[in-house]
Parts: sequence; structure tokens; C-alpha cells
Amino acid sequence: MNPAILNEASVTSGKRQGLPTSILFVSIAVVAIAGVWTAVVLRAPASPNNDAVKLAKVASSAEFANASAEKQRQWMLSMNDRKDQIVATYRGGRLTEQEFQAAMNLAWMAKQEDHVTKYYRLAAGKEREAFLDKLAKKHFEAKDAAKTDPSKDDDFNHDEVWEQNWITKWPSEKRAQYEAFRKARDERRDAWKLANRPKKEKQPSGPSGR
Repeated sequence: MNPAILNEASVTSGKRQGLPTSILFVSIAVVAIAGVWTAVVLRAPASPNNDAVKLAKVASSAEFANASAEKQRQWMLSMNDRKDQIVATYRGGRLTEQEFQAAMNLAWMAKQEDHVTKYYRLAAGKEREAFLDKLAKKHFEAKDAAKTDPSKDDDFNHDEVWEQNWITKWPSEKRAQYEAFRKARDERRDAWKLANRPKKEKQPSGPSGR
């Protein structure tokens, strides 16, 4: 549906129901912002014939580079869903370092885009804060799991240079919203850590005084 038609219909409906104008404007703004990201919500399972090795090799291939944005997104979502399998195949010597890193980059970005999409579909305020708190909890649980298996870390093999190169291809509005989400997420993550994982007080060294 044409966004202009959607907005006009929403306002007309609001007037009939006597909704406050401020609520209508907020609702329309949420729809408009979320519209930039809604496409990435669609989940696309990997082809049954595309095992973890073949899927990972696609990441650094010309086939991926020349594919449509939608096809790339399907592959990225599948790489994220099959991250553990891709790690296992790399550790088994079936992928090169380059192939593995390319797959991890795309899997990581698929998860980030999924988070951003869900964030902007929520109303600003408590709903978004609750979502960020949920992400923060999962982030630190993953950090704990990474103590025994580094691949469990949220940012395992995260390449910041690659990330910046990737998002430069986006429209400026989408990049701005992505950066705004990450800033809000990091701030909420710090607050969650302070509230839920306070630093342990250092025990005094030396004689106990007995």
C-alpha cells in the first residue's frame, strides 16, 4: 500500500474515533521509521540442498556480490541461523579463513538488522527500553558462554571495518537509524550491566587482623 494512502487513512480513521492528534502523529512516525526496516523481518530458511559448507562459501563469492538485495538477505539470515554449523565446519578444516570470516560478517549483520527492525516497530519509550534490556541480558549471557567457547560471543569475529563498508551502501536515512539504534543499545547495555552485574569489591590484601 502506498505510504501516503496509509497515513491518510490512519488520520481519517483517528478523527472518526476521536483519537488525540498527538497519538496519531506518533503512530504514523513509528510506521514510517519501521518501513525502512520491515523487509528484513522476513525469515528465509536455507535451501535443504545448501549445506553449511556451501552456504558459507557463498559469502565470499561473485554469486553473492551480484545477487539481488533480497537474495543476499535470504543467504545472510540462513548464515545467522546456521552459525554454529559454519563454525564447526571451519574448525573441521572445510573452510578457509577468508570464507569463514566472510560468512561470519554476514551472519553478524543479519542479526543486527533483525534487532534494528524489531526496535523500530516498537513504540518509543518503555517498549523499546524493555527490548533493549532483553538484548543486554542475552549479550552478557553470551559473554559468559564465550568463556568456554569464543564463538558464542555476540561479537565473535566482528570486523568493524567491514561493517562500516557494508552500511555505506545504505541510504542515509537507514544509516542514521542504524547508528541511533546502536547508540541507544550500547547506553542501555551499560545501564543494565551496572544494575545487574555490579563490580565485586576488592578484598583487602595483607594480614586479616586476627
